[in-house]
Amino acid sequence: MRVTLKALRPHEFLTTYPCEGDTLAWYSFEHGLLDNGTYTNMVSAGTAADFAGGTASFSAKVPGRELLDADGTKIRDNAASLAFAGGKVTYPRNSLIERQDVTMEFFAKQSSLSAGAGLVGVFRSPTGAAADISVESAIWSVRVGADGKTPEVYVNNGTGQTVAFPAAAALSSAWRHYAVSFRPDGNDTEVKLYVDGELAQTGAVSGLLQLPATTGGAIPVLGSAGGATGTPFNGFIDEVRLTAGAIDADDFLRVPSSGGLTIIFF
Repeated sequence: MRVTLKALRPHEFLTTYPCEGDTLAWYSFEHGLLDNGTYTNMVSAGTAADFAGGTASFSAKVPGRELLDADGTKIRDNAASLAFAGGKVTYPRNSLIERQDVTMEFFAKQSSLSAGAGLVGVFRSPTGAAADISVESAIWSVRVGADGKTPEVYVNNGTGQTVAFPAAAALSSAWRHYAVSFRPDGNDTEVKLYVDGELAQTGAVSGLLQLPATTGGAIPVLGSAGGATGTPFNGFIDEVRLTAGAIDADDFLRVPSSGGLTIIFF
């Protein structure tokens, strides 16, 4: 049984199989919890005490002290994010996110330039330790482009293609909201990129997403684009949410502006 603080819309109801608009996974880092995640670093798998190649620690720096839903209604207080300094966080396998149509959104800000660094992504299960996750094992991942500040999306469609955010979407020392949606379009995949609640780029890759061969093999990873010695991300990530279907900005998470007015994206 679930009790909510507001009247839900139909797409927010619980279902036995996720429908478009249903939340598949949500990593919020509140109360010193990783939401069933496992700390690892760029060298070897381990726990929070086993970092050798970097760290990922809880931080009080957040994009907003309140988190709002698509209607501007307060969901809850927001008191923590993750600060990355070379570490990564690997989550347990999640069969719900093994979809051709899916949207990932998150808040991020960058501390230093780091071309090739991974922000968020979904990977196929490695055969060895979590550190063995390779760039090629990504189903898709959001990483920092060659200029060290502008995100791009790597899509594993069998050969590997990228769709880049425009320069105006560059990471900075201020929090920004990013979202990526994937939608099958015949034998190809439409990719839409959003920044701060606005559509920034629409692209396409040939073929469909290369999902795991067996159900239950998809792993969400934060702070790495793959590779045991990959470029580390230095910055902050908060409120990572995966949603069923290629949703648009009308359904993204929001935070109040610094002036107390609600930021509503159109």
